[in-house]
Amino acid sequence: MGVKGDVFDLTLHGSDQNLPEPGSQPAPASAIISKIRVNSTKDCLERFDRVFHETEQRQSVQDIVYEVVLPPVSAKRLKKLQSSREAAANNVAFTQGIFDLFDRLRAWKGNEVSVTLEARSLSDDAEVLDDIEINHDGPEIWRFRNLWKFLMVDEGTLPSGVLPEVGYISKLDFRWLSENGRSLHPKTAGIIAAALPRARDMTWGLLMPGRRLLSLRKEFRSALAQVLLKTAFPAVEILKIYLEDGNPYNDSFELESYCEKEEEDDLSLAVRRLLRLPTLANLELGGCWILSPTAFLAAAEIGVEIISSTLTDLHLDLSVATPTGGWINTGDNPRDVDDDTEDSDSDVSHASFNSAHSDHSDFVPENEWLRADGELPQNCFRDTPDPSTFDPLVLSLVRMVPKLPNLKKLCFDLGAGGGAIGQLTVTFYAPGQPSRRSVRRPHSPLPPQEDFDEKNLQRARWYVLGLVDFNRDWRMSDELRAALQGANTDGVEIFMSLCNQRIEGA
Repeated sequence: MGVKGDVFDLTLHGSDQNLPEPGSQPAPASAIISKIRVNSTKDCLERFDRVFHETEQRQSVQDIVYEVVLPPVSAKRLKKLQSSREAAANNVAFTQGIFDLFDRLRAWKGNEVSVTLEARSLSDDAEVLDDIEINHDGPEIWRFRNLWKFLMVDEGTLPSGVLPEVGYISKLDFRWLSENGRSLHPKTAGIIAAALPRARDMTWGLLMPGRRLLSLRKEFRSALAQVLLKTAFPAVEILKIYLEDGNPYNDSFELESYCEKEEEDDLSLAVRRLLRLPTLANLELGGCWILSPTAFLAAAEIGVEIISSTLTDLHLDLSVATPTGGWINTGDNPRDVDDDTEDSDSDVSHASFNSAHSDHSDFVPENEWLRADGELPQNCFRDTPDPSTFDPLVLSLVRMVPKLPNLKKLCFDLGAGGGAIGQLTVTFYAPGQPSRRSVRRPHSPLPPQEDFDEKNLQRARWYVLGLVDFNRDWRMSDELRAALQGANTDGVEIFMSLCNQRIEGA
């Protein structure tokens, strides 16, 4: 058997040998297959078919790690950004790979399984990359070559035009799809999710294009919004979507706009829809999400008593940018900021960049990309919430809490994803829900926050924590304080700390 640790690895040749026959003597515990690894190659799928052709062999399987093997590329191409031709070939392989797995699993009955998706090419192997000679300074291009060429499922190439529906996949995870910058397009995530009508637990990992690629960034974000608005999610109870993005390190950077001020942001509308899914209990939007107040509470819902009776846990990583191109935070901008970063050598020829005929390595421009993404010059001064943008966003979140009667915990990090110095974490705990605690030393007093938590455990609690470099002179508005206090009919306690200093009377 091809057992590695607790995983039955069908990617190993001969791993399908010496297995107990179905109906023979009861297999020892060590021979029971609960987690398997398989890839999309023909040989591996044939081994999979031989091992699991009987229902009895399938009954013990709980987890499947499935790797779609993408076409290899030449050493010459590995020195270049991924080409459109390569991307098209990858999409063909990825589409076929997902189809081959789902086509097999749709016949499974009885036990539910968890599926983790991965994608790689043999050309991604470290020993292949280490042998490539580069002729430029700076990082190797293969660290970046796959970024922004998102893997797609082309339903037009499928026999019935859609992926086979699989009723016994209860959990899907593709957060860590690849170690080489490969990620799914939101449309692909939606297509896969739509084929899993009984999936209760989903974890997605998506990579937001940088701000220098503004057109692609807007298209990606809009596609994500449409997927979240239209995908049914008929059984999902746990949904975790990690959107890898960040805040600019240059607080003078001109932010992009996704909608006009009088328009409703489509991604915010999509999040509002997720919060109202009838089966959803746990929602985590990780990474860095640019959202408006529309995401949480519409003006028409102010008088609505309940917007979700199932939601118990909510975690949000929010950007300090707004969908209309504004900032959540403000501060005193130093007028003179030295930008002593130099661009790439102007004598370097760009004629060979990403050329199919050149033997030269592509290179990451030394600082141009960082500057276009808002990372340079580093000019961080926005350390204070701007009432005109901060209050509407946070108030919509806070006023949503009383309309979630079974909510146990809400946490939102404002300024998540790096780049923001005015980072604020706001957490709500329902009565009886303990906060996270450190190990207590014998005979030592509890830290202020934990002491507060212990004394008020049976009451609803808010924690408002301004992290390092947050403006310690900031105080919340009376309207926000009243909203916090109104989160629970039996009363609320508030703990506020800025830069590790507790603010009394908050």
